[in-house]
Amino acid sequence: MSVKIRLKRMGMKKKPFYRVVVADVRSPRDGRFIEEIGYYDPMTKPAEIKVNNDRAQYWLGVGAQPTDTVRILLKKSGAIEEKYFPKEERMPLMQELLTFVARSLVEHPDQVSVTETEGPEAIILELHVAEDDMGKVIGKQGRIAKAIRAVVKAATAKNSKPVFVEIQE
Repeated sequence: MSVKIRLKRMGMKKKPFYRVVVADVRSPRDGRFIEEIGYYDPMTKPAEIKVNNDRAQYWLGVGAQPTDTVRILLKKSGAIEEKYFPKEERMPLMQELLTFVARSLVEHPDQVSVTETEGPEAIILELHVAEDDMGKVIGKQGRIAKAIRAVVKAATAKNSKPVFVEIQE
C-alpha cells in the first residue's frame, strides 16, 4: 500500500480550509484517509499551519511521501528537518549515480572516475573514462552523453547551483 501525506479540502465555497491527512494514493482527494495530522488555513493573515510533528515524522519514517505543497508546509512547521533532505549527501549521490551509469556502459569499468569541481556559479562533474570507451559514453550523435546529462540534471534539480557533466579521457 502506497501512502501519501496530502491536503484534504474543507470549508465553504471560496473559503478553503485544508486538513493535512495521511491517505492511500488510491483514495480520492477528499475521501478516506488513514490519519489526520494537522490543518492549514490559508485565509487567515498570516496563514495558520498546525501539524503534529511527531506523527508527521513517524509517517515520513515509514515511507509516506508528502505532496509538494505539504512538503513546504511541513518544512514551515518544523516537521521536516535537514535529516530527511541533507544537502551534504546530494553531491556524493550524484557522483555515485554518474559512476554507476558510466561503468554500465563501458568495457573498462575500473578506469571510470568522477571528480567534482565547485565554482562560484555552478558545480561541474568531470567523468573520466578510458580512451577506448569514449565512443560508448558519447554515443551516436552524442545521444548517450545527452541522456546522461539529462539524468544528472533531473536528479539535481532542487540544488541551488546548476550541475554540469563534462566527459574527458
